[in-house]
Parts: sequence; C-alpha cells; structure tokens
Amino acid sequence: MTLRNAGCLMLLALAGSAIGCGGSSPTSAPDSSDMSPNAHPMRVARPGDQTYGAGMDTPAGTVFYVKVRTKAPEDEVRLHLCGTGCNTAQTKMVWEPGDFRAGDELHWQADVTGRYYVWSRNDRTTAASHVIADEIVGNKLKVTLESGAVYEVWYVTP
Repeated sequence: MTLRNAGCLMLLALAGSAIGCGGSSPTSAPDSSDMSPNAHPMRVARPGDQTYGAGMDTPAGTVFYVKVRTKAPEDEVRLHLCGTGCNTAQTKMVWEPGDFRAGDELHWQADVTGRYYVWSRNDRTTAASHVIADEIVGNKLKVTLESGAVYEVWYVTP
C-alpha cells in the first residue's frame, strides 16, 4: 500500500502502521473511542461545500479521523492545512482510491497547530465531490458525498 504524505512516499504493509514522514495510518488509530471527552465532530463549512473540518485552529497532536462507511471507487480522501486566510493550503495527506476500502478508519496526526480540513475528489477527473447531506451522529459528522461516498469524520484534541 502506498500513501502520499506531504510529498513523500510511505510504503506500508496492509496491516502495518505508518513509519516516517509523520503521523498517519490507513486502518488503525491511537484512540478513536466515542467515549473520549476530547472527540469533536467536524463540520461542513457551508451547505453544499466540498470541505469539512474543525472550523478553527487545532493544536499540534490533534488526530483527524475518517471512517469509510461507503466507498466511491475513484475517490481519494485528502487532508490539508490552511494557509493565510485559508486562501492557500498545504497538502498534508492523500489516501488514494486503492489505499482504503469500506470499513477502514483513516487517521492523521497534526504536526503543527493550524486549521485543517478534509475533502474528497475523483482521482481520475480531479473533480471535487461535494457534500449533499450531513448530520451529527454522537461526536462524529456523517457526510454523504455526490460521488456516493459516505464518511464519518471527527477529530480528537490532545
């Protein structure tokens, strides 16, 4: 399995965890428990938007989660760090379509304080997949994308 993380390649065994290039894993995470008092649902920036995140700066050490409920075959999941005014962004993690499947829990740990967001796009056409429905379920946000993908997304602060 190959994941792109901030411009470097990481090779992972299917059941392994990330080593090097910092803070990600395709299937397992430190503590994604629904019982964590530091777990918070992400939110959609605006109705019909393509991005979802904390909506504010989060501290270094925050872990962002994406639970894949339904997978769109050509969608990749992307995590970015906003630049000034969030008019620019730095790619922090990209999970390509072949890197995950329905049922997987993706996560990435922030290495710096900042405003992070997640979105999905078609790997072949590069078209963004917009949110067509969202709802809070416990401490997670369930998003349904126009591509058919369904994710539960949340973050846990240190």
